[in-house]
Amino acid sequence: MLLGIMFCIIVMKLNLTTGIIPSLNVSAGLLGFFFIKTWSKLLEKFGLLKTPFTRQENTVIQTCVVACYGIAFSGGFGSYIMGMSRKIYQQAGTDIAGNTAENIKDPSLSWIIGFLFVVSFLGLLAVVPLRKILFRLQYDICRSWDDLSPLGEFVHIVRRSNLLGSYVASHT
Repeated sequence: MLLGIMFCIIVMKLNLTTGIIPSLNVSAGLLGFFFIKTWSKLLEKFGLLKTPFTRQENTVIQTCVVACYGIAFSGGFGSYIMGMSRKIYQQAGTDIAGNTAENIKDPSLSWIIGFLFVVSFLGLLAVVPLRKILFRLQYDICRSWDDLSPLGEFVHIVRRSNLLGSYVASHT
């Protein structure tokens, strides 16, 4: 949880300053491993831990941390949610085209929870139909490749034999 909070802060800071978010999966995995390994050694020292720390546990920690900062990024806390507040509306100027009072949103906690729920699960719900479409598309493409596979094998055999022939000719 502490790693998730730390990475959320990092992601929001990077989003506000640069607008880009690098992939932090490796750092989440390494820090998760370091923190849990240290915690495990401490518990083992006091005789409270009997089982070793496994790769699966590290993967779960990494997945949870990445999900936390993914929600912080896709939830818009470093970009458009803050840009919709009344304070930003007034700072930008009320006479600017497109900056209207209808675009103001000062979200409450319940609105943010609902918004994050929709943002988080919309991707999951969209993946299922897309997976079926992409699988069908991949199947159709690969099936058409099967018709061309003898030609591909022939081209590679000819290329290899030409390379082998030139290699033998240069070394004899």
